[in-house]
Amino acid sequence: MQGRARTQSSGLRKRANAYDMRLGGRISLLRQARGISQVELARKLGVTPQQVQKYERGTNRVSAVRLYEIALTLDVRIQYFFDDLGESAVTHDDAAKVSAEDFLWTLAKIKDEKMRWRVLRLIAALVPDED
Repeated sequence: MQGRARTQSSGLRKRANAYDMRLGGRISLLRQARGISQVELARKLGVTPQQVQKYERGTNRVSAVRLYEIALTLDVRIQYFFDDLGESAVTHDDAAKVSAEDFLWTLAKIKDEKMRWRVLRLIAALVPDED
C-alpha cells in the first residue's frame, strides 16, 4: 500500500516550467547582487543549499510561503519576482537581465565614492548617444 501511495503522489506533481525557471533566475540574480551565497541563503531559510540550487534552476517549484521568506531574506518586495513575468517571451535568459534596482543596490555597496563615480562614468560612456 505504501508503494502505491508514493507512486500516486509522485504522479500528481507538476513539472517546473518556464515561469519556474524565470522565477528561479530572478532569485539567483538578486541573491548574487546582494552578495549572499547559496549556502547562506539556505541557512537563513532553513533548507539545504541543494534546495536553493533547485529553486534557482527552476527544477523545484517555490511555494508562496517560501517565496515570501526569500523576499524577506533578500530585502525586496515579493512583487519583484513577478515584474514582467506575463510577457510573452519567458525564458531563462530573460532572468539574467539586471534590473535597475539590482544595479543601484550593488552600486551603493561600493564604499569608495570616487570609485562609484568612475563606474557611473564608465557606464555612461558605454551608452550610445540618442541623436
